[in-house]
Amino acid sequence: MAPDWRGLYPAASVSAERRVVSSRRLNCFVDEMGNADMSAGLYLVTLVFHDHNRMLDSPIADYKERISAGGLPDIPFHMVDLLHGKEGYASFEPVIRKPLLYAFATFVRTLPISYVTFSFDAKQVKNQVELEAAIHREVSSFLFDRLDIFQQYNEVVVYYDGGSPVVGRSVRAAFDFSLARNVTNYRLLVYSERRLMQAADYLNSIELAAIRYERGEQSKTYERFLGDAGKFKRNLLKSARRLRWS
Repeated sequence: MAPDWRGLYPAASVSAERRVVSSRRLNCFVDEMGNADMSAGLYLVTLVFHDHNRMLDSPIADYKERISAGGLPDIPFHMVDLLHGKEGYASFEPVIRKPLLYAFATFVRTLPISYVTFSFDAKQVKNQVELEAAIHREVSSFLFDRLDIFQQYNEVVVYYDGGSPVVGRSVRAAFDFSLARNVTNYRLLVYSERRLMQAADYLNSIELAAIRYERGEQSKTYERFLGDAGKFKRNLLKSARRLRWS
C-alpha cells in the first residue's frame, strides 16, 4: 500500500504529494517542555516534520510582511518568554506581545509541516529514568507505525538545540532503533536561526495549553493572551491541530 502523504502534509495538493514521493530528505525539529524530574507534573515532546523540498520562502516572506505592516518587531518566537515578557520580549508590553503571538500562529498554519506531540504525566512517569524510557518507547512506536513513509527518504535530519540530555538521548535512540543508523543525521542548531524550531516551540506550547484548559488549570496569563477555553480552541488549537500527523 502506498503511503498516505495527506497525513504528513494535510494541506498538500495532489501534485505536491507526487513531488514528495521523489524527495530524499526529511527534516525533524524537536522541542521539549517541562522538567525531566517530572516536578512540573507534565512533560511534552513535539516533533515537527518538514520535507526538505517543500519551500518555506513564501510563508516566511508573508510573515515578515505581516509583522512589518503591524509595526511589530521581528524577533525569534518563544512562547514562554512572550507570555511572561522575558528575555527578548522584556521591553514589550502585552499590547505588542499578543499581536506577535497571533501573527506567528498565522505563520505556523501556513507552513508545509506536520507534527506529533507526546505528553507524559507524573502520575505514570515518576522520574528522569522512567521519562527517558517512555520517550524512547513512544517515539519508536510512532516511527515504526509509519516506517513505509520514512523509508521513502535516504536521509532524515534531526535538529535539536540540546536543551535536555534526556530528550537528546531518547529521541536519538528511538530514531537509531527504528531507522538505519546511516540514514539519520543529528544536528545542533542556533535557536534564533530556525523558524521551524520556533514553530515546534509554538505547537508544543499550544498542546500544553490544551491540556491545561481541559483540566481547568489555565492561568490568568493564558486567559489574557489565549482567551477563555472556547476562544483558545477556536482561534489557536483548531488551526494547529490541522497540522497534526494523524
